[in-house]
Amino acid sequence: MLKKLILLFTFTYHALALECAISVGYPPFQYTIENFPAGIDNRIVQEFNRTSSIKIKLTPMIWDEALSQLFFTKKIQCVFGMEINDARDQRYLITKPIYQRRSALFVLADSDISSLDDLIGKKIATDLDSQLETELKKSKKYRDIRFASTQSKAESLIQLKSKTVKAAIMPERVGLYLARELGVEIKILHKAKIPTRVGIALNKDNLEGFKLLQKELDNFDANIIERIFKDY
Repeated sequence: MLKKLILLFTFTYHALALECAISVGYPPFQYTIENFPAGIDNRIVQEFNRTSSIKIKLTPMIWDEALSQLFFTKKIQCVFGMEINDARDQRYLITKPIYQRRSALFVLADSDISSLDDLIGKKIATDLDSQLETELKKSKKYRDIRFASTQSKAESLIQLKSKTVKAAIMPERVGLYLARELGVEIKILHKAKIPTRVGIALNKDNLEGFKLLQKELDNFDANIIERIFKDY
């Protein structure tokens, strides 16, 4: 009995501080300023930490590295800002949605691409596992679009500007933000039919930590998130 109490105390103590990875290049949601976390998700975490008994420490890293570390190691306890879909639900424990965003397909403002039909057989920069990519791949009409992965959303827009690709998929806010930063004139050709839900992912082995975090999130004021979004 004493051993169980010690283990419970130890677990609870460690659960009070969760090291959570975020991306280094996903503005305005996640990015860095002088190597420090910045963006919408960082603001949400700051507000969450003010009222929650669980404190989240954000660690910026390459997104693929974050997913790998969460799945294969114990170096981090969570990934903040995980888009929720069936494939990821099978790999991770993901909290209820914190907010939603919508995936969009961008083309150059002066592009002769006027519809999805014009992209059949053409190469576009994709957003792996995004809702819009999933919708297009499930469509018999558009599954012949050539989906190409890039290192970052900024790289997707750079390739779009150089006309290496004909279009680029990414969250609407991300595309508009990066286009301003990179000086790329773009327009939205198409949006996902269904918005993308976003949560916090934990390793499947950390069920107790997941339950504790979800309980704290259930008590978090959603109005705070709405106010943060208005600043971006």
